[in-house]
Amino acid sequence: MFNEIENVINESDLQVCLLGDFNAHCSNCNEYVDIDNNILDFCNVPNIEQSLVNNLHILEECGIPVLRQSQDKHKVDKYGKKLLELCRSLELFFVNGRLGNDKDIGLTTCNNSVIDYAIVSPNLFRSIVDFNVLIFDPILSDIHKPICLHLCTNLTCVVDVDLNNSYVNDNDMDNTNDSNIVITLHGESESIVKPIWARDRAPVFTENLDDTSIDELLNKLEDIDPQNTDNVTVNNVVNDCVNIIRNAAEQANMFVKINDKNVKKKMYLSICTS
Repeated sequence: MFNEIENVINESDLQVCLLGDFNAHCSNCNEYVDIDNNILDFCNVPNIEQSLVNNLHILEECGIPVLRQSQDKHKVDKYGKKLLELCRSLELFFVNGRLGNDKDIGLTTCNNSVIDYAIVSPNLFRSIVDFNVLIFDPILSDIHKPICLHLCTNLTCVVDVDLNNSYVNDNDMDNTNDSNIVITLHGESESIVKPIWARDRAPVFTENLDDTSIDELLNKLEDIDPQNTDNVTVNNVVNDCVNIIRNAAEQANMFVKINDKNVKKKMYLSICTS
């Protein structure tokens, strides 16, 4: 997997963000190569250029600690070594332990381990608004905590949604709970409907998962022969599953209509300005 990721990134030559479960214990080991200044002096590299040999200066310019903290006390395992080597090879950096509510902490993401990461190209640190390790929610995962990375570019805007009136409210930027934050593309020409996850409505969502539909879906799955099926059958099962989730979400009022006349208005938080 790591070789495939490296090949794709090398071929694309783009700024990248890797986000998710890597099942890799990295502890607080450095994911960058720390070059000894004595070696640079020996190679006659001028002092003014020594800080530019690697991309650590970008973190320093952004006020981001170079040393990364982690509450994971496990030894670095084989996948951790591969992930660290991938980062060193491509000059990628962990966001965990450096920003947001995780700064100087390195909160665990799976039991007492840190295996879920946000990993970015160094220049993307200039676009990061916030990073958070959220509280564990059994609705979303069996054992993993969600990690949330907020990026701001000139293509997107962060806006609030008035759930009671179902339109974008761009005058109330202080209410930032899970129920009314969405990210929408600037300049969309039509009203759109966005699904949002509202943790405070999770009980309503759970109560409206239809047991009969779930049983019917399980029966269909049991009748499927993995060695003798087709795309139509698979797509039908997937659609049934989506409908169960969609119906429960509608009952929990987790779909919001975005009014395009407000979406068209450019809105940027001051922290997004570069």
